[in-house]
Amino acid sequence: MNAPWLATLAILCNVFAQLAMKLAEQMQESARAMSGWLSPWLIAVVVLYGASFLLTSRVFALNPLSVASSIMAGATILLIALVSCLGLGEAFGLMKQAGIALVLTGNVLILQASPAGRLMAPPLVRRMPLLDHFRNFAAISATRLPNNFAVSRSPGGGPSSGEQSDGLYAIAPANEPR
Repeated sequence: MNAPWLATLAILCNVFAQLAMKLAEQMQESARAMSGWLSPWLIAVVVLYGASFLLTSRVFALNPLSVASSIMAGATILLIALVSCLGLGEAFGLMKQAGIALVLTGNVLILQASPAGRLMAPPLVRRMPLLDHFRNFAAISATRLPNNFAVSRSPGGGPSSGEQSDGLYAIAPANEPR
C-alpha cells in the first residue's frame, strides 16, 4: 500500500473517535445538561473524525479504492473490537471473533482479486496458493463461455491442444478429450 503510515494514522483517528464518542455519551448521561454538548470528549470526536476524513481521502487518492477501503475497514473493525473489549469491558465472544475472522478473510480475498491488491498485500498473503486456486476458478467461472466449451481442472498443469489454461484450470471445446 502506498503511504501505509497515512492509512494507519487514519485508522487510529477513526478508532479513537469512536471510543471518544462512546465516552462522551457516558459523560453526557451523567451531566444531563447543555454543557454536556461542549464536553472535551465531543470536541475530540470532531477533531479525530476530521483528521480521519482528511487522511483517508489522501490514502484513497494514492491507492486503488477497493483495496485501500477494504484494508482500512477491516483494520478498523478489528481495532474497535479489541479496544471495546480491553478498554470498555465489552464481551469478545466466539461469534464476534468468527465475524472478525470472516471480515479479515474477505479482505485477503479482495487483496488477491486485484492485481494492485496482490502487490500491496503482505508477503504472507502473497504466498497463499489456495487463494490462487480460488481466484482463478472464480475468474474462469464468471467468464461467459459458448455452449460448446467447458471448464476443467488442467491435469498436467499446462494447456493441451485447443485449451486455454492458467496452469490450474482449462477452457476447451466440450467435444475434445482432455
